[in-house]
Amino acid sequence: MEKENNSTGKWAMQYGLYLGILQVILILTLYFSGIIFESKLQDYLGYVFAIAITWIGLDKYKSQVNRGFLTYGQGLGLGVMISLFSAIFSAATIYILMKLDGSLSEKMLNVIQEKMLEANMPDDMIESMQKVYEMTVKPGMVAMSDFLGKVFTGTIFSLIIAAIVKKNPDNTFYDAVKNVD
Repeated sequence: MEKENNSTGKWAMQYGLYLGILQVILILTLYFSGIIFESKLQDYLGYVFAIAITWIGLDKYKSQVNRGFLTYGQGLGLGVMISLFSAIFSAATIYILMKLDGSLSEKMLNVIQEKMLEANMPDDMIESMQKVYEMTVKPGMVAMSDFLGKVFTGTIFSLIIAAIVKKNPDNTFYDAVKNVD
């Protein structure tokens, strides 16, 4: 049983690395194009990447490692671990970018203020909320928020993908061959 646990962790790290690299490329592309934090493109493409890589990771794990079977619990656990590993890369990238480029915090504040103005919020409310946001757009807070958001959405996606990809073993056959290598 220990062999399976080790391969699950390695598998999650491998596909978490793939997803993390895609997210880092996306973040850097948006940063260098000047639209980081301004565009929902980062969110939408990030969702597509997360769904695709998680799906591929679970499906390949099922076929290549787990003899064509994947229980819902295995799929959910593997999907969450993939999102956890990839979230580390994403959060670290955002943290480093914000530390290197101090103007990103100001840019985030401007985007938030524009959204509040578009929502026709009263000026006094915008002022008071602006003070709160000034405390939360620090590199560590933004990176932690990104990390938690990626893990949360990865968990939601994993709940759905694991339900679709799962294939429960026939207990009598599976019990007879699970220890055969």
